[in-house]
Amino acid sequence: MTAGLQSILQANIEALQIVVENERSNIQAWAKDREVRELTEQLLYGQSPRDTRRKLTEVLANVVDEDGHLGFAIIDAQGVIRATDQPQTYLDRALSPAAIEMLQPILEGKATFEKPFAKNALLEKGIETSTQPVLLAKAPITNTSNEIIAALVFTIDPGKDFTRILSVAEFGNTGSTYAFDDRGLMLSESRHEDQLKKLALIPDTPNSSAILTLQVRDPGVDLTKGKSSALPMDSRPLTKMAKMAITSQPGINVDGYRDYRGVLVVGAWQWLSEYGFGVATEVERSEALRSLRPVRLAFIALFGLLVITAISFLIANYFLKRLQSEVDELRELGQYTLVEKIGEGGMGKVYKARHAMLRRPTVIKLIREDKLDEKALERFEQEVQLTSQLTHPNTISIYDYGHSPDGVFYYAMEYLSGITLDQLVRIEKQVPADRVIYILQKICGSLSEAHKQGLIHRDIKPGNVMLCQRGGTYDFVKVLDFGLVRQILSDNHETNHQFGIMGTPGFIAPELLVLDRQVDARSDLYAVGALGFLMLTGQLVFSDKDVDTILHNIVNTEPPRPSEVTEVPIPEALDDLIHACLSRVPEERPASATELAEQLTRIILDTTWTEKEALSWWEENSSRIAYERKLERQEGSSVSETVINIDFGERS
Repeated sequence: MTAGLQSILQANIEALQIVVENERSNIQAWAKDREVRELTEQLLYGQSPRDTRRKLTEVLANVVDEDGHLGFAIIDAQGVIRATDQPQTYLDRALSPAAIEMLQPILEGKATFEKPFAKNALLEKGIETSTQPVLLAKAPITNTSNEIIAALVFTIDPGKDFTRILSVAEFGNTGSTYAFDDRGLMLSESRHEDQLKKLALIPDTPNSSAILTLQVRDPGVDLTKGKSSALPMDSRPLTKMAKMAITSQPGINVDGYRDYRGVLVVGAWQWLSEYGFGVATEVERSEALRSLRPVRLAFIALFGLLVITAISFLIANYFLKRLQSEVDELRELGQYTLVEKIGEGGMGKVYKARHAMLRRPTVIKLIREDKLDEKALERFEQEVQLTSQLTHPNTISIYDYGHSPDGVFYYAMEYLSGITLDQLVRIEKQVPADRVIYILQKICGSLSEAHKQGLIHRDIKPGNVMLCQRGGTYDFVKVLDFGLVRQILSDNHETNHQFGIMGTPGFIAPELLVLDRQVDARSDLYAVGALGFLMLTGQLVFSDKDVDTILHNIVNTEPPRPSEVTEVPIPEALDDLIHACLSRVPEERPASATELAEQLTRIILDTTWTEKEALSWWEENSSRIAYERKLERQEGSSVSETVINIDFGERS
């Protein structure tokens, strides 16, 4: 029994240490990130803290809402929060004395992991009222001279990995492993929480938890037998286990002692001075005496878990190193330095890069030659050349293109940081009419130039339109991807319709789905109308789980008006214009993007979307923007963003 309890305890401690060290390594990596360091220095000493703070929020949005991650903060040497994903509560607030004390090791250059504590202990009393338990991972941020200028802090939910690792030790019917601090407060969840609520040891509410609520104190009697303790909670002594552990006396007791419920248990424990908490493994003595087999089985399971956990981290590190080696191989590409891979698809890889001389952020797309034959690659290069000639400010700029030394075709375009229209709709649900008109006018401006040069976009969709902040202007519209990849796959043949087209369900014009129908620039105007419909109503023109049903409705069903699917008032002129764009007959749509823009301009509203409104919206929604961008990365593509390849050869 002694060996079994000790083995289970050690297996849990080692697994817990892996989790802690992983969090510590994670925050160290982010604190050393060049962009985070540069932006933090600009935030503290630059002239535009508002813009810099927004950029930092966008960069660190990768952390927010990851499994167990609640948010982030950047704290200066005086203990003031200078950037955070929750500005309404924390921005420019000073930490409490206790929190500043926790920050001290960071200012000495050490990355640390802080045990769970109540969220309201971060700030001065009364500012934050939430008692939600949080873990803190902290690391120093240095400037270009390697001087510590701030601390990066991640807040983490202790109910996730921290508790999950310990809960694996719930062997048998009563066995459990938990963590506790030097006051005897529970730092992880308990397997007995339903019972604890009935015994009034923790509040009997749906969201209550043992974390920072349950005290590991001996009631003197077995509360589970209906007995009542004569001692109030504060007067109860720590359990025998907790008393020894807090004084750094590791041990094991198989004779039996009372736990926090007063139940006789056997257990093993150890104080982890590096982290400031103890870990104990306990099982009711009656069960332990009946059979040692569950303990043996639990040890085997926990040992297996530890091995799997260790292997998982090794695999993750392997792929990280492999990715790094791939980037290193292509670190220099012409005049560009590859910074990090930000995407990968069927056609190739996408990197964030920096021009060697201009130092401007850039996106590099590397095209996989195994996906293209010689003719397709030649046509692709032609399309890049044509698109690079587009100069409209609302069209993404292509800076350069060429071949790497080993023959890989690449092209460089401007790096955009902002939100797509999909993300806008997720935040706003329904976008005000004046803002919709503003956005559609800018899209039309981009398309007008392209159409005059004979380029049809073919895939206007929410994910291909971004709202950015450029040169102090907010809601700067950028139209992306002028059919480059889509034409490669279809233009290997004489016409797009001979073998197929590519597009996005919900935004494909009917004529693109029908054989022998002429396709021109008005196909893009259908998609513009579908974008307007989505922004005004929060819905697709036609939606269904089955893609074929959507496509059938696009071709055969009269589209609804925006006003027919929402109770929000829509100006009649805008309602009519959107409905005209969605006509199944191209001739009934506006004749050109220029004409559509002119008709949008003639719509008179009581309000106009201005730079002032845009600035206010971006400031008020900075946290939500960061959250939605992260959420979209986790969820992947929705139906509206699913690109399909329709093979007419197979359908005919």
